[in-house]
Amino acid sequence: MQKYIKYFEDTSSICLDFGETIKGIQFNEEMQSVEIFAITSINMCAQHCLSISTLLKNNYVTDCFILARNIIEIFFNLNWATKCETREEVIDRVLTLEADPYYNFEKEINLMEREIEGDKPNLSKPLIHKHREAIDGEKEAFPQLLVDRDNLNSKFKSAPPFAERMGDLRLKYYHLYRFTCMLTHPSPNLKEFFMHRVVNQNKPTDAIIEPLKQTLSYCLLFIELTLAISKHILCDFNPESNPARQAMYNKLVSIVKESNENYFGNPPDEEPAP
Repeated sequence: MQKYIKYFEDTSSICLDFGETIKGIQFNEEMQSVEIFAITSINMCAQHCLSISTLLKNNYVTDCFILARNIIEIFFNLNWATKCETREEVIDRVLTLEADPYYNFEKEINLMEREIEGDKPNLSKPLIHKHREAIDGEKEAFPQLLVDRDNLNSKFKSAPPFAERMGDLRLKYYHLYRFTCMLTHPSPNLKEFFMHRVVNQNKPTDAIIEPLKQTLSYCLLFIELTLAISKHILCDFNPESNPARQAMYNKLVSIVKESNENYFGNPPDEEPAP
């Protein structure tokens, strides 16, 4: 796994450098929501890559699947948000993705508020009130995340299920996402690994290492595609940094090609348009 440690260290550095290309620029929270979402996605990739390299160095291999799952989510969320005809539609999808966790959090608060009037003594009314105050404060601070921004009683926007957001790519990649989920909870492969069982005369690590290599290679591919979309989003924002961003992208393409051990077809030399 030594080479994967370097792959992810180098990819983390590329993502961090990419983020530095917009350092010091003042963004409008709503008007530049797409740019902010893209650069935040890259920064998250930088942190995840550094974490994966650290985990691999210390032989904590199974925890890498948790981060891998989130890298997959990062790419497909950004990809879904940018697959629209107009910028207005892209902005709406970005805001929907940002609002979706609030939507689900408020749904649980509503449920607790209904139940607290019944025979649920384990529910704390003061705590639920604090949750309600917090979510109402978020509505006031970020009205653009509401279905009706002029009505603070309106619900938050909600996104379609993740599998639907994958669109035409679902058949090609959703199984990989579900596979990472299998290895973030107790499963036969994890039992083999943690209980040091020998199955079919394989070493316990065989149940994890080869699937992990494949998953990590795909993650590097998804980060490359995330960088490609982000590069496109920022190309007109501060064009003086475009040459530097292109050079960073080219370096990442080389890493992805090197890491690919016939797991997938190498992406084209020209990145796909968002």
